[in-house]
This record gives sequence, structure tokens and C-alpha cells, in this order.
Amino acid sequence: MDFQFDCSNTDDQDELKNWTNALYKEELIEPLRGFKQFRIGRGQVQSHGFVINHSKRKDIEEFLKPKKKNNKIINSSIEPIKVFLSYSTTNKRTAGSISKELSKVGINVFVAHDDINVSEEWKKRILDELKNCDIFLALITKKFKESEWTAQEAGIAIGKKKKIISLCVTGHAPYGFLADYQAKNVKTNSVNKACTEILKELSKDRKLKKRYKYYLIRKFSSSKKFTDAIEISSIIREIDNFEKKELIDINNCSKENDQIYNAPSAMRNLQQAIFKNKEVLSIEEYEKLDLE
Repeated sequence: MDFQFDCSNTDDQDELKNWTNALYKEELIEPLRGFKQFRIGRGQVQSHGFVINHSKRKDIEEFLKPKKKNNKIINSSIEPIKVFLSYSTTNKRTAGSISKELSKVGINVFVAHDDINVSEEWKKRILDELKNCDIFLALITKKFKESEWTAQEAGIAIGKKKKIISLCVTGHAPYGFLADYQAKNVKTNSVNKACTEILKELSKDRKLKKRYKYYLIRKFSSSKKFTDAIEISSIIREIDNFEKKELIDINNCSKENDQIYNAPSAMRNLQQAIFKNKEVLSIEEYEKLDLE
């Protein structure tokens, strides 16, 4: 039986390269030229392809089998972190980008222009979201102060003793009671950097870190693309306070999701994360976490 792969239509060259690199590492294929199209089987050679290592045929068959997804870490009793994003509708594009970045790691973000239907009693919905959120995130711009609602939203959040974080677009600063809370700078064309800073803080927050890390690992375990695995693993790599069970869950993810274990960059990130947190493991437990 021949294994035939036609990847000529793929737009994700990084993903394809990661896949073939994984096969190289296991010495299951031998490169010819390029990786646009390739054929594995019976030693047949094409001008743009790969040839099978015949002694590894059974290993290749095992490598290509669909892998069981990791469902062991699901715990329905743990709720995701909820963020109320307060902003002027003039800045809805930036707000949408922030919401997208935070949602990638399992954080629920309430963004009014996306989440409120025209027919809904929106005042009640806003009050409910403010009541139930864990973090009040203010996008401070020139228009924020001019908005009819943002100051009221901030006042309610402060009154309810929510965690307050301001994201300040260059040249603008928190005002009023918001000035008493932490603020981070953000550029409208690179919100991912500011979001990364928020995530680093959540990993150390006494009340929120457990929930944050739980959903981060859960999102990681369900990575559907190499790019997802690499992006989330780079966040995991920066955390230095994982508990033993969390490290074991991360290790299981790397073995059960082919989008993780076939992405060398993601695996390197996990190696660094586990090494950074190895003090919570015994020598035997550490040696069992094989991420090679």
C-alpha cells in the first residue's frame, strides 16, 4: 500500500514544513526536493517529494493513525474568567482585536457592540455583565472620556470591587478613580503585546490564576492547527508557577494531539515550560514527562 499526500493546495507552508520536519526527526522519510508534493511508498521517487524508509513502514502507519483527543482535563465546575471590556464605540475595531486575543486562551470577553442584540434590554444586560465579570478592562482613548456610558461602567465596576485594568492608547492616561489602578500601554496596531502582559499578570493573580491556567491548558489541548499549538505554547512557556497536575496535563496534551507533537516549535516551548517548573516534580516524575 502506498501513502499518497497531495499538499499542492495548502496555503500554510509553515504548517506543512512542521509536519515534514516531524517525519524527518523520526527518520520515517528521506527528503528529495521541496515539500510541496510528496509520495511515500515502495521507494518510488518524484522530482518534488520524499521516499519511504522501508524499515520504518510500520512506524509510519502508526504515525499516521488519528490520535485520541485529550478529554481528561475537562472540569465543568471551573468557570472561565470573565472580562468586561469598556470602550468608546469609535474604537470598536481595537476592542474587537483585544477580545479576539484574550478569547484564544479561553477567557470570556463581553464586548457590547458584538454581544448585545438590538432588541435586548441592553442596560440590564450591561449591569448583569458588570456584576458577573472578574475583570473590568478599560480601553482608554480620547473618545473613552467623551462616551456617555464608560464612566458609569467604570464607577459600577470599582464599586463592586472588580479587578481593574486600563489599556491606554499612546498619549492617553486613566482619569478619575481609574487613575488609582494599574494601567498598561497599548498600540492599536499591536494589541497582542498588551494582551500578553495581561495574561502574565493573570498567571500570578492569587484569585484567578487557577482558572486562567485551567482554560489555557484546555484551549491548548484542543489546538486544531500547528499555529494554534505554537501560539498557545509560547504563552505556556512564560508561566513559572504551574502545579504538578497542570504539568502532567500539558504533557498529556503533547502526546494526544498531533497538531502539538508534530509542531517542533510547540514542543520546544513545552520543554522549556516543564524545565522552568520542574521543582514541583520528583526526579522520577520529571523523567516520565518525555517531550523529546
